[in-house]
Amino acid sequence: MKPFFVTLIFLLGLSQSGATQSSELSPLTLPAGDSQMFSDAHQLDASATHRSGKIAMVMSAILPGWGQLYLGSRRHAVFFFGTETAVWSARTWFKTRQHWREDEYKLFAAVHAGVDPAGKSSDYWSNLQDYYTSDDYNEAQRRDARLSDSAPDHLYSEAEGWMWASKEKWYTYDRLKDEAWKNERWAGYMIGAALINRLLAVVDVARLARHRREATSELHLHLNEDIRNPGVQLSWIHTY
Repeated sequence: MKPFFVTLIFLLGLSQSGATQSSELSPLTLPAGDSQMFSDAHQLDASATHRSGKIAMVMSAILPGWGQLYLGSRRHAVFFFGTETAVWSARTWFKTRQHWREDEYKLFAAVHAGVDPAGKSSDYWSNLQDYYTSDDYNEAQRRDARLSDSAPDHLYSEAEGWMWASKEKWYTYDRLKDEAWKNERWAGYMIGAALINRLLAVVDVARLARHRREATSELHLHLNEDIRNPGVQLSWIHTY
């Protein structure tokens, strides 16, 4: 760390009439406004220095930027607040698009494959993507069961069955379902981004807290009582 020294030296006039004549040192007087301004600035620095770094880290883990604001670093706080807002806005957008596509491909399947969307599982919608008809699915299940010498795991009844109107409609359904899946995946990535943002915010606020502990100010007032060279020396030492 490098010390930065600012020294103000005030020399008082001396009226000397002889070796035995006494002299009195005049007191240092600051104007009221300047004195108050110096006092406020010193209290502000002391308050910032003694704020708890651990509390700031917990705050930033809860909401990135909160701990930075607590330590007085508005620029860092704005950055992490902005990143957090962008991450959750993106997640909301991807989840919204996911739900749009899910509603769209279910309605599309009802119209072009003759299915009843009510109460269907995610596996059902995936099977519509993988098999052109429910008969194709059932035949695949029976074939796998014969190879393993076991009963089929699941077969669809006629009420649950489907048949796509054309290969083109089937491919369109496949595209819509893939878009829903991609948006769901990106929404999941945003959770990871939010966790990374918290980790970076905690590291950043720990660095800010350490910097504030190391940056200190000291005020020294020295009175020179030598009658031959009276004076007052006011020193402000700031280390960072």
